Amino acid sequence: MRISLISNCFGIFVEKFIEEMEKSGVTFSSKSIMKGVKGGRKIFLKKIFDYARLYFSIIINSLTKSCDAFYVHFPPHTAPLVYLIRLFSTKKFILNFHGSDLIIHSKFSKFLHFFTKKLVAGSDLIIVPSDSIKNIVLEKFNVEEQKIFISPSSGIDFDIFNREDTKSFNKRKYAAGFVSRIDKGKGWETFVLAVNELKKRKIADGRTFLMVGSGSEDKKKFQMIQDMGLDDIIDVKGRIERKNLPEFYRELGVFVFPSIREGLGLVGLEAMACGISIIGSKTDGISSYLIDGSNGLFFEPGNFEDLAEKMVRFFNLTQVEKTGFEERAFETASNYEQSRVGVDLYKKIEKTVLPWK
Repeated sequence: MRISLISNCFGIFVEKFIEEMEKSGVTFSSKSIMKGVKGGRKIFLKKIFDYARLYFSIIINSLTKSCDAFYVHFPPHTAPLVYLIRLFSTKKFILNFHGSDLIIHSKFSKFLHFFTKKLVAGSDLIIVPSDSIKNIVLEKFNVEEQKIFISPSSGIDFDIFNREDTKSFNKRKYAAGFVSRIDKGKGWETFVLAVNELKKRKIADGRTFLMVGSGSEDKKKFQMIQDMGLDDIIDVKGRIERKNLPEFYRELGVFVFPSIREGLGLVGLEAMACGISIIGSKTDGISSYLIDGSNGLFFEPGNFEDLAEKMVRFFNLTQVEKTGFEERAFETASNYEQSRVGVDLYKKIEKTVLPWK
């Protein structure tokens, strides 16, 4: 099976998708990908140049490279051109939405949505990471439900994320921790404010907290931590290579996941795979695997006081109760093992593209 791949970024989801599909025997006849991490800020003119180069690559590859199907990650960003190609092509078209690409936040995104809607109507298969994103797609595009397939963002690599070296509670360095980009919507401020609330209530005494990640709001983050006098209890790390994250997860009493929205929230599942339970905002994809009071706790998105209360509640659990949370968290993560997810996705793609096999 030959696939022509199109994506406006080369993030971890796309990288793992390529890896797992190639393991299953897929040949990528072409790859039109805009390098760089999704969400990163770029100079406006450079961004225009990058998209022009991406569009040119898509045109050349669609004219010169033969394939059985076009597979498009983050469809809205290339929808106008891919829709035109769809009009003149007999190949199968598969769209993979990730969540953030479904948000309409400007006039230009409304323009892209117009073409995305047409592209969705003519697509053969739609991939989404969770039930919540599936529901958004159904609502926005009025598409047939049987056309949508849930595949949890390439799954978890248990060779990297596992609990083999996870420490016992009394040997872990941090009471709680946060791992994410420091960007708008990721809820990092909620985490900082919650830690400050614990400090005010004398609950943070003797406890240390961890923040891992960097992004467009780094300056604001450091200023906020300094202004609140939290330098001594929040250990701030910059961006850490994904393969090195488990050593930090294993030092956490609990993983805090405060995002305002997430298509799935793979970092939460990766923490669970390391045997760490989570406290997550009750939103989007996180709700697809966090079971309140079983493998973790929910708090209201953006509500730092509620987050602080849930952290206190977790701290006050008995050792036996915490161990139960972590066992169930690991069991949850086991359902998202990377190779299993990859095989299931491949079978669905094959059935769509080569139904006679």
